[in-house]
Amino acid sequence: MNNQIRIYGIFSLILWLGFGIMGQHIIADTLNVYFIILLFILSYFVILKYTSRKNSAFYTEHNLRKIVFWYSIIGVAILNILYFTHDGTFFSYNAVDELLYDKDGRLFASLPFYKGIVFLLNRDVPYDDLGAILYVGTIYRIIESPLLVHFLNIIFGTISATILFRIGRLIMSARYAFITSLAFFLSSFIIYYESIGLKETFFLMLVLITFYNYYLFLIKRKMHNFYIALFFGAAILLFRPAVLGMTVISLGIGTLLFYSVGLRNIIISIILAITFISFFDTFKHLFSSFSSFQQSILYRSDAVEKSTEKIAIATAFTSSLIGPLPTILPRVENVNQSLYAAGLLMRVLLAAPFWFGVVYIIKHRIKFFYGFLAMILIESAALVYIMESYELRYHLFHLPFVFLIAFFYLSEIATYSKIKYRRTIHQLFAFTCFLILLVLYWNFRVL
Repeated sequence: MNNQIRIYGIFSLILWLGFGIMGQHIIADTLNVYFIILLFILSYFVILKYTSRKNSAFYTEHNLRKIVFWYSIIGVAILNILYFTHDGTFFSYNAVDELLYDKDGRLFASLPFYKGIVFLLNRDVPYDDLGAILYVGTIYRIIESPLLVHFLNIIFGTISATILFRIGRLIMSARYAFITSLAFFLSSFIIYYESIGLKETFFLMLVLITFYNYYLFLIKRKMHNFYIALFFGAAILLFRPAVLGMTVISLGIGTLLFYSVGLRNIIISIILAITFISFFDTFKHLFSSFSSFQQSILYRSDAVEKSTEKIAIATAFTSSLIGPLPTILPRVENVNQSLYAAGLLMRVLLAAPFWFGVVYIIKHRIKFFYGFLAMILIESAALVYIMESYELRYHLFHLPFVFLIAFFYLSEIATYSKIKYRRTIHQLFAFTCFLILLVLYWNFRVL
């Protein structure tokens, strides 16, 4: 684990400085953003390095919540100041969905709740946006300010960090569960989504609570956990129906394989996955009237010209396996993508222990992870299918499980003998060097 953190610190600083020197003409108009990226890199590295060396008594939910909450407060405040100095509002660069949610959220808040619901149902907006408008509009009934939305995003992010820690504690030590949650929820992409008026932070919390309580039900057989999972899972329908479908299929596969990894259950799981894929067109027709922006994973993008489709598919496939890939230089047209580059660098570097972990889980039949792994693979495949694997917001709901598996594997190899440990570390390092080359290539394209 310390090796991954050390590599992150060294490589990210070299990447930031090297491309900053080579791309001075690119960052001339976004120099403030460029230095905010450095701030995210340094603070992320220092906190992970510091907390990874504490004694076992330090790794508690209280300490996790305290670090995540205050780091998020500071990070979100910095980004809101950045947004305000840019255009005098608290909306992110090139905001589109935020403005829609803010406008309709204010209209919803101005009406009695029942009439507000009728208003939303009569609005000609994508179905995926109804939950987001309801979320923002409900908050606006307290104070009509995007800053309150951002603050509550931080609260929900802190709750989500606690849930991910609890999921980790079901399968690994408090130390590794703590670092898993910390590494994910201090990521600059989480801070970014907490700093804007979108649905992703609240939506992510729903997904994590659903998985956590369903797994508690499988382990402890207590029905109240099942009902909690059912309630929060149903709420996902308001935000992105396709994610609910993937969650149900993933938990179904996880349940079958949790009790037995026999050939029959493997075949049934494959049939379930194929059945889900076969319903793409059915779901497409069902939700097409609600989703003009094609944000659901049930759509195939036609934006790629046929002459470049094979290359685009290969790149999309790579991005789904290890990315999205980070863009370190903040150009005017892609400032938002660069703001969360610091966190994506860690995600890419964790692809090495993640894929080693996948092999380890399958080889040793660690049933606990099958549902999480199904979610990752199904959503990743869907993103390749619709050519949207570059979009971070679509990856966000399986990325916590990528971090979970990666740090679980790192916790497992820590128990290896010295010779086996060194051999595994060398293999991870070789894979990591390959990932670094991909990140360098990805960023050289913008020079």
